[in-house]
Amino acid sequence: MYLELDNFFPTSLKNQIEYAFLDDTLAWEFRHATSGDNGVDPSDANILETPQFMHLMNCPERGQVSRTLDLAKSVLFFLEHTTNCNITGVARIKANLLLKDGSAKNKYHPPHIDTGGNSFSMVYYVCDSDGPTVLFDKKVGTNNHLGLTKLVEIHPKKGKAVIFDSSRYHASSVPTESEYRIVLNFVFSAQNLILPK
Repeated sequence: MYLELDNFFPTSLKNQIEYAFLDDTLAWEFRHATSGDNGVDPSDANILETPQFMHLMNCPERGQVSRTLDLAKSVLFFLEHTTNCNITGVARIKANLLLKDGSAKNKYHPPHIDTGGNSFSMVYYVCDSDGPTVLFDKKVGTNNHLGLTKLVEIHPKKGKAVIFDSSRYHASSVPTESEYRIVLNFVFSAQNLILPK
């Protein structure tokens, strides 16, 4: 179902990644919503959509679009080393920045999937914060966004990552105590990557 990794590469690299994404010269794009997914369960009172900032590093249509790409890709290299998997392709790497909203306690963004194909998603936490990632019980399918049950909340911690099937419904949430929450989001294909939980 999912794999949680903590401290799987050196502190110096964790610090370098944090400094890079807190750099005042790094360009962030404003987004009115977090997922753009219209399939929201109207009966789920815990859903609260908010704006976010995004920093795109690569995508199939545009290729490499950020100076931070090679640094972000180092997380994938350590994932391969730690799990003995073989990453066979990378569809997308981006960073998401959410700002503090004290009124959003116990809320999460609209559950969504990253892709319906045979791929994995990884959320890497750039810095310590609050605002957990929520994984749900269902994968993509007809009306599967309705009646979701929360499986687990992964709480942000600098240097931690969670990996799951890209077709699994998941949601981010805004920090209510920390000033900001920054994650790197990867969508990739891999061989021999086992999700044990």
